Amino acid sequence: MTTLANVGPANPREFQDLVSTLERMRPIAEATGGSVRRLVEKDATLSVPRVIAVGSGTFAGSDWIGVRQASVAVVRGISSLSLFAGMLGLALLIGMLAAVWAREGRRN
Repeated sequence: MTTLANVGPANPREFQDLVSTLERMRPIAEATGGSVRRLVEKDATLSVPRVIAVGSGTFAGSDWIGVRQASVAVVRGISSLSLFAGMLGLALLIGMLAAVWAREGRRN
């Protein structure tokens, strides 16, 4: 026997109206400087807008959308140092393999 139980409301708000429409979000988006658009048009052409970092002002154009820069963290530069470079890395790797092999050999 199997029993099913519904957790939560019987008809949640997110399942009441499943028709895809732009009109519900348009007033909120335009009030905040954004836009609402579809990525796939009715003729099945894909039109993905460019994403650009914007400080303030308008966050959308005809072929682009803007993402507000928060300036919480700023990367000033990147430097890298190769840990196992060249012959030193090869020597360390061979030494570690030899140490593991010797330890494993003593165990038996």
